[in-house]
Amino acid sequence: MRKLLALGAVFFVLLAACKKDKTPPYDFDGNLKADTLKILAYIKEKNITDVKRDTTGVYYKIIEPGNGVDSVYQTSKVKADYKLSLLDGTVVEESKPTDPLEFYLRGVIVGWRIGLPKITKGGTIQLFIPSPWGYQNEASAKIPANSVLIFNVKVRDVNY
Repeated sequence: MRKLLALGAVFFVLLAACKKDKTPPYDFDGNLKADTLKILAYIKEKNITDVKRDTTGVYYKIIEPGNGVDSVYQTSKVKADYKLSLLDGTVVEESKPTDPLEFYLRGVIVGWRIGLPKITKGGTIQLFIPSPWGYQNEASAKIPANSVLIFNVKVRDVNY
């Protein structure tokens, strides 16, 4: 009887090990390439000028560089106003003028960590963030998986 139970346990472990995850692995490079094409098409369609590309593939437009003194670092605590939109124009969320977002830069999505150091206190930037630097294949109630994110961010304050 013990041998039968042991054999059954081994069979169960082997069966469980063979079970495949239904979620395919995230294709970082493939999504980055596809999102880049979407971003470039959007920029062209909307006739947005002076857009630059970071080496990571995040596109950005500096609307106002800021005071040039109070830089944003990875360890900074930042107070900012923002608006998040999708490529189809859907506004997903935005801060209220009376209630800016406060956060440590190291604690937000990678796209912000790449883009916000390009401006200083008082600066405003528009970020076009490919899904690998956003939420990847994680969906939320308002953001579909693999979404390109468009953020307009104004840095109100920076603390070190």
